[in-house]
Amino acid sequence: MHTSKTSTTSAGLEFMYNRMANGRANARESLFSGASSRSQQGGTVDNGEQAKRLLEDQNDEQISHLSLQITQLKQLSGNIHAEVVDQNRFLDSMGKEFDNTEGLLGGTMKRLGIMMDQGGSKHMLYLIMFVVVVFVLLERSAGSGLLHLLSRRGNDHNVGRATPTDMGNFLATPITEKDTEGGEGNSLSFGLATMQGWRTGMEDSHIALINPEGLPKGCSLFAVFDGHGGRLAADLAAERLTEHLAAVMKTDIFPGGKTEGADPDKIGKAMRDAFMNLDQNIRDTFEKSYGSDQSGCTAIAALVTPTHIIVANSGDSRSVMAKGGRTVEMSFDHKPINPGERTRIQNAGGLVRSNRVNGDLAVSRALGDFSYKARADLPAEQQQVSAEPEIEVQQIDATEEFLVLACDGIWDVMSNDEICAYIRQLMDNGESDLKLISEEILDNCLRAGSRDNMSVVIVKFPGAKLGQGGGVAKIREERARLEKAQQEANGELDDNDDNGVAGALSAPKSS
Repeated sequence: MHTSKTSTTSAGLEFMYNRMANGRANARESLFSGASSRSQQGGTVDNGEQAKRLLEDQNDEQISHLSLQITQLKQLSGNIHAEVVDQNRFLDSMGKEFDNTEGLLGGTMKRLGIMMDQGGSKHMLYLIMFVVVVFVLLERSAGSGLLHLLSRRGNDHNVGRATPTDMGNFLATPITEKDTEGGEGNSLSFGLATMQGWRTGMEDSHIALINPEGLPKGCSLFAVFDGHGGRLAADLAAERLTEHLAAVMKTDIFPGGKTEGADPDKIGKAMRDAFMNLDQNIRDTFEKSYGSDQSGCTAIAALVTPTHIIVANSGDSRSVMAKGGRTVEMSFDHKPINPGERTRIQNAGGLVRSNRVNGDLAVSRALGDFSYKARADLPAEQQQVSAEPEIEVQQIDATEEFLVLACDGIWDVMSNDEICAYIRQLMDNGESDLKLISEEILDNCLRAGSRDNMSVVIVKFPGAKLGQGGGVAKIREERARLEKAQQEANGELDDNDDNGVAGALSAPKSS
């Protein structure tokens, strides 16, 4: 345990202050006595009194100044003490991780030593030892922040962003193939697209359902799950959220099994309960079938009824809505530096360092991530990382244009206003295919430097207006023409290149 002596600083400062104050008081008393004595011996009383008052004023001013300095020093020592406490917690956590790693490595080396004593090729054993040691070090590091550069752990776009060459997190060139879906119903239409991008793996999952099973007719459900530390939590969330939502809706949420007359606040509470139940279900699955899996995922989900849009958010995936020419925020990012989030983390025994939970996880709410939910004496919503979503409700009034749900690979490079303006521009140019619009958003984000997995869902309402023009196809044709002209000017095209754009994307420069 690391200890600090900063708590003694305040006491020492107070002792110095009291000692000096007493000295000043004694000096004033001596001066007063001297002045009185001189007065009785025929001295001038007025001059003695004036000198006494002048010295008293000087002393009082010096004491007040010293008192202010003492107060400031006490505040500074208190801040230093708080910082030392945080440092001690962090060092203790590092020590425990090191002890665990050391024990695991020791056992591995001992077993390999036994193998060597039993004979065989020492060269082969040396090779095995090297591979095992590297693997164990990397595996153990996944719990303390190194390997999590592969994920949102250590990959917050606000700080410490990894580059395409860091620890093999990124590919030499991005995977730009996209998976797209689209559909319509309930007076809505939707389109979505996902792309792996520069990442070595795809960890996003999603939901897009018109009239999902178990919910009243007229409901539509859309969601994006952004995985980190692996994709298992995100896959399970996408697979199971609908059934958990249907389970909590089987009460009095929808009277008579119909959407008419349903209370949107009750729907929001039901979505909150579904998130919490889903998180516990994922934990049970991990413990039963997947052992030490440490993956997690953010979750943004929107339930659209004929009268309301209810959005539940846990993490930093995000939803915005274009409504009557405006941009309406439908969710707010959960970051460890947010005051309320920081307080919960610290009350649960964690700390916020480098804008991350325990210096590691860049979001303060998520499904999974059960190593941050280990306090048996605290309810789920009070753990260092909580799955509890925040709920936003919007009443439908025919001015809605479209709703967007996307992971942070989109929001890293586009603001809420920018994405709404971009989609409006494509619609104004005559594009009605939401799958093509979704693809164009991903391509735009890739060009803008996004290095994360990317997923976007667009839900169009009857209030959206379409203009005239060639849409996405025309924009792509014009872009290809400009890129070809630029490459020809730079001498980058082969003489035999008849395909227009040779166009391999280069790795984005590190920021």
